[in-house]
Amino acid sequence: MNFEGQLNELKSKIDKRLELFFRKIRAKNDFISFNYNNINRYITGGGKRLRPAALVMAYKGFNGREEEIYDAALSVEFLHNSTLIHDDVIDEDDSRRGRDSVHKLMGDYFLKNSKEADYNGPLFNKSSSRFAVSSAIFDGNLLYSLGSLFLLNSTFDSMLVNKAMKAYSNAYRVVNQGQLLDVFFELKEIQEKDYLSMIEQKTGNLFKASVEIGAILANANNEQVERLAKYAMKAALAFQLQDDI
Repeated sequence: MNFEGQLNELKSKIDKRLELFFRKIRAKNDFISFNYNNINRYITGGGKRLRPAALVMAYKGFNGREEEIYDAALSVEFLHNSTLIHDDVIDEDDSRRGRDSVHKLMGDYFLKNSKEADYNGPLFNKSSSRFAVSSAIFDGNLLYSLGSLFLLNSTFDSMLVNKAMKAYSNAYRVVNQGQLLDVFFELKEIQEKDYLSMIEQKTGNLFKASVEIGAILANANNEQVERLAKYAMKAALAFQLQDDI
């Protein structure tokens, strides 16, 4: 099977786990349930599932048993979409992958359930905007938390889970650093090294963490994890360069 065929096969398995998760999740409050439904539509509305697929392939590469890894692989997909929800707010994008962004859905919800009003705050001038952005920030935070639970609730050895969680939380920190640089660089002329530093943190680090987590959970040794991480970083930078071009 070629790479594209293998990736499509993995995507299909990952999507089935996503569907199963959102079918099971329950909330006591109707508004919270509405937010989970929005998150579900946002994640399942598209995407290549490259990060969880990389995690699965790294895991299988070190002889991990395939049936154990798919739920854990959802961790990096949730982390990735957490950052995308926040990205949509920062970029003021009302759509992603041909569907409404989370803040757009929440703004529409407000207007259906309440009257618009001028809001004279330091950041917003409409009540619907404040509601929409606030909700999207919290939904993004929820996704990061849910992603961590896929690792913490897994059946892997606790020492391996702890190492995987370190890679997961570190990736979130570094990705956010990259996003800060992305915003900051709008204020200045940047050099090639600045751009490369930004995409290394914003894009490369999550691909790196994905293969690290997969290898760690398969009990690869430190040298193996490090070598695979270096490969993932270079592949991710090439991916982002092409995407930006």
